[in-house]
Amino acid sequence: MRNVLVKTIVMQFYRVNSGFFLTVFILLFGLMNGKAVIDMHHQIMRGISSSFSFFAGASLIWLTYTIKCINFTTRTLKDPSGSFLYTMQTLSDKHQKAMFVMLQCLMMAPLTIYGLLTVTVGYGYGKMLYPTLFLFLQVTLFAAGIIPLRTINNTWNEKHVRINLPNRKFNFGQKWYLLLYSINDRKATFVGIKIFSLLLLQAMVAANRTEANRESFSFLILFLIAAHAMLPAYYVRFSEQQMSFLRNMPISRSRHLANYLFTYSLIFLPEMLFLTINAHHTLTLQVIGSLFTSAIATSLLYTSLQYLPKLTTERYITYVSVSFFSSLLFVASFGLWWFTLLAITLAVAIFFKRYYGYEPTIE
Repeated sequence: MRNVLVKTIVMQFYRVNSGFFLTVFILLFGLMNGKAVIDMHHQIMRGISSSFSFFAGASLIWLTYTIKCINFTTRTLKDPSGSFLYTMQTLSDKHQKAMFVMLQCLMMAPLTIYGLLTVTVGYGYGKMLYPTLFLFLQVTLFAAGIIPLRTINNTWNEKHVRINLPNRKFNFGQKWYLLLYSINDRKATFVGIKIFSLLLLQAMVAANRTEANRESFSFLILFLIAAHAMLPAYYVRFSEQQMSFLRNMPISRSRHLANYLFTYSLIFLPEMLFLTINAHHTLTLQVIGSLFTSAIATSLLYTSLQYLPKLTTERYITYVSVSFFSSLLFVASFGLWWFTLLAITLAVAIFFKRYYGYEPTIE
């Protein structure tokens, strides 16, 4: 039964999320030289071990990932193709819990390795409180793996709980639907990306308190823009498949593109406010404004790339990587404003040319 569960749940989890893991790995370890990568992660680990804000942010990321694992296990158990797993009801309660904790440990292996390294670094610097709490948190999240067991054991006595809420109507316009989709259907990815983004910015601000380095901030923002590359893929898929009826409405391509622009403006607003408040000694408002517009322009470019024919996840990741390295070279040679202008031009040209020819890619 253990091997069946590993093949049915764990291996399927990594296969389904292979694009997500590949993107995160490239963004965290594949875009900088070895020393820069080690320094960055060392600063993050020290921050988690000594700063409450870093610790709270990392804990939220770990909790979000845990919820993602639990939801996947629950969906697999409820899927008709996995009904044979209900034979686990014949096993003892202790045996069931042990196997599901093992599944949770295997699915959380990437974060567990990073967490144990963080605890080791914290203890190495003589910190005790936050590393111990972080270690306790990971053990607790392993134990949370038993939550999907109720799907199996409550087959015959499941109770439906209804909560009656006041009937309130909120009149959100069309321009808000992508942001609401992020908060409602993609909350784990959305919240994880934003926390990761703010943690890196906090580490950069802490590293530049004594010596201002404008270039490092520009590099980090370009890196964070690439880290948001999954959102345009989700947005286009949602708009063109679940909201495909919008194509039959009298809405121009300019209006659709404006909706994306509005969404990205709000998404990158927390980072820009963070820089305005915490990095004003290093960056002028003009530089922060140029970073903000370049983030929006690049996200629009990523959105337009979704309309290219036969765009697979692997090919999209390649485009994002090429775009990131090209942006570094272009910004170093011409500046952020010229890069922003180029990105907007390409985004508009691709979007208007390919919009009506969009076909979803089946992978």
